[in-house]
Amino acid sequence: MATAVSSPILQLIRRVSQDPSVWQLSDHDLLRRFGSQRDEAAFHTLLHRYGPMVLEVCRSVLGNEADVEDAFQATFLVLAHKSASIRKTASLGSWLHGVANRTALKVRARAATRQKNEARAPVRDVSEPDDLTWREVRQILHEELNRLAERFRGPLVACYLAGKTQDEAAAQLGVAKSTLKERLEHGRALLRARLVRRGLGSLAVLSAAVLPSATSASLPVTLATNTVHAAMLLASGQAVTAVVSAEVAVLTEGVMKTMTLTKLKFATAVLVAATALTAAGVGLSGLPAPAAEPPKADKPPADKVKPSTERTLRLPDKPYRYADIDLPAHFKTAATDRFDNTPADNKLTDDGATLGRVLFYDTRLSANNTISCSSCHVQKNSFVDPNRASKGFAGKQTDRHAMSLVNLRYNPCGRFFWDERAGSLEEAVLVPITSKVEMGHDLAKVVEVLAKDDKYPDLFKKAFGDDKVTKDQVAKALAQFLRSMVSCQSKYDEGLAKVKSSRDDFPNFTVQENRGKALFRRNCASCHQPGQDAHFTMIAPTNNGLDEDHKTADGGVGDITLNGFQLGTFKSPSLRNVERTAPYMHDGRFDTLEKVIDHYSKEVKPHANLDPRMNRLNFTDTEKAALVAFLKTLTDEKFLADPKFSDPFQ
Repeated sequence: MATAVSSPILQLIRRVSQDPSVWQLSDHDLLRRFGSQRDEAAFHTLLHRYGPMVLEVCRSVLGNEADVEDAFQATFLVLAHKSASIRKTASLGSWLHGVANRTALKVRARAATRQKNEARAPVRDVSEPDDLTWREVRQILHEELNRLAERFRGPLVACYLAGKTQDEAAAQLGVAKSTLKERLEHGRALLRARLVRRGLGSLAVLSAAVLPSATSASLPVTLATNTVHAAMLLASGQAVTAVVSAEVAVLTEGVMKTMTLTKLKFATAVLVAATALTAAGVGLSGLPAPAAEPPKADKPPADKVKPSTERTLRLPDKPYRYADIDLPAHFKTAATDRFDNTPADNKLTDDGATLGRVLFYDTRLSANNTISCSSCHVQKNSFVDPNRASKGFAGKQTDRHAMSLVNLRYNPCGRFFWDERAGSLEEAVLVPITSKVEMGHDLAKVVEVLAKDDKYPDLFKKAFGDDKVTKDQVAKALAQFLRSMVSCQSKYDEGLAKVKSSRDDFPNFTVQENRGKALFRRNCASCHQPGQDAHFTMIAPTNNGLDEDHKTADGGVGDITLNGFQLGTFKSPSLRNVERTAPYMHDGRFDTLEKVIDHYSKEVKPHANLDPRMNRLNFTDTEKAALVAFLKTLTDEKFLADPKFSDPFQ
């Protein structure tokens, strides 16, 4: 347990603040400065960066705060011991996570031994799945996280425990941001599977908010002061027991020995294996080479691959109107304007959307020139795939149904995909291109291919004033085209223009359609038509009771954010043209609108994160028919056949 010392941490902070460059140094540089120069400011900076994470790991294993402080101090004293010998300094956070978990477990084992000897009381195994406390659940998560391969554990620790942005984590780990995202996604999936095998649903773990950022916790002043002081004494070869307990000193030595023994066992195993092979008459150099893989055919450069069919680009002499379109009055209110997610640096233009249209239909955006964005987003189907899953460039199927691209401009949160993994439309449009399932291409090669085309440089110059083809401009053009896909000429829009209020019966509606509209307003509008009459879209992801199982079912947004309260929640596409967007839901499980309404009527499941608005509505057959009739009034036939959204290649 920490004991007070005379040197307050504020003095240290003042000294460090005089040299702000220290805070900007990499972990590698800080470790070297501490190891070679005994730089107190360098060690304090490392403790500031990773202390909250270490404290959280210790608290997830230990219930006694004194034990927590002992484990915390021992972890950083091990760091002080090992500062000069840590090889993968880019993964220091992951290394500290492992040491903290190992140290806390050792403290718990020592405490259990003492309790057993003193009280002879049984010690409960915290891995029992019944009635687990949140601390025990967090402990299991940290154990399983610690068992992941470093390439997955490192990004997870950096982003979710050390509080780094994806850009910062990618730079620290020395990988591209796209690689980091892939490893985060794969790491989350592996972690989730491990938790399920431990008998825990991801919901239980994630609801505990077990992955706080480094800024979510503060270190006790005395604990931080004593730990830094002890590290400096250790670095100078002095005894540390003046500022830390004898228990911490013993614990530190024990952890160090364990780490050394682990390395020794590994080296011994290798030596024994080599000796056995030699005794058998097979030296290491005489081992048979692994079977050679069959030779792979050389893949021709992307710009040399010909499309499966020759296509000619045909565009009108004057570009279509994309930017300045005639919107109905209910699209121009203050309430509806707040839904517009168009960024200031990518305003919609006719030439920009024209370029986006060409890119959207160009099969060269896929690795083997076989599919385009339009392959999975068909205009007559309101830009969805009429199949439950889509086929990628290599024939593999996606795991979710392709979402509608209609009215993406009016998505207030500005996040996209069923799980909201993309933070903007400009980011979202590039994801399918690089997906190993969908289009499988490399963005650098895409840019190279387009730059060599005799049409694209001129299109880029018209759109952006520069004929240089760049990844960012590809993203901006595609985003402009998607934002131009505004559907606002349906029977519903025509009817609303003829009345004073959407509550009134529409003169162009049948009795059944007006009844369906009234039912929709009463039962569905709070989710799908929030605060205005134009945009049939939801402002936040939700769980609509498709599945009761939260352990193995698709986690949706929760799998991306690792927020337990979002597990099983999904973004909802606009209901405009919903008649044409079957099959429905993220997995395409319902093939008709009637089945969708049946679900909300009687089949809503009691998921732990179920939206409180999701009550079983118990519609009669007549009411179901009326609701379907109303939903069909949202179909915009002009939009679905508009040539400016069609394939420009012939």
